[in-house]
Amino acid sequence: MDELKTLEFSRTAFQRLRKGPFEGPAIESPRLCRGIVTLLVYHKHISRGTIMAFIIEKISDEDVVKYNIEALWKKYHPFAEKLPGFYYLWVVDKDRDIYFMRVESGKDIDTSNQIGFELVWGGVTIKAQLRKFSVQCDDENTEIVEWVMERIYHHDDCPYSRDEIISILKEALTSYGRGLPYAKYKNGVLVNYVVLFRF
Repeated sequence: MDELKTLEFSRTAFQRLRKGPFEGPAIESPRLCRGIVTLLVYHKHISRGTIMAFIIEKISDEDVVKYNIEALWKKYHPFAEKLPGFYYLWVVDKDRDIYFMRVESGKDIDTSNQIGFELVWGGVTIKAQLRKFSVQCDDENTEIVEWVMERIYHHDDCPYSRDEIISILKEALTSYGRGLPYAKYKNGVLVNYVVLFRF
């Protein structure tokens, strides 16, 4: 299977999604996952093998200082207290001088899947507001995550085109996966994550 066929299959699979309870996409039935997961996982691996250089990791103390992460966090959480075990997390590509952080999320049932990220690329800050939808397949070892773009914010003098920003966001979100810097296992089996985009 070549990349073109995989992309065509991804579009076909996407057409099998429906609106969920919050006007977002949902899988008609977890059983459908069995028919689409294998090829979509393959599509994800193509992305990892060809264009992705991002990694998700805890931010070191040195990088917290270097990139002024504390100030970024306080901008969105001025009164939040850090609980024991708290750490900062980012998706980063240091070779391209890009990092990507989750900075806020919705607080009630209607906005709980609404998530704000900051993408800092060569010192230029871009804000992305997205909604996240996910479903676990009935084999319990694969979860499909879909991101829906709501809005992108940046200054008028941003040097990057919308297409460039979208491309980097998709790379970063694919590496972000489920938002934790370690793999998830269930009954000793690695849980796979398949990332889709509606933008």
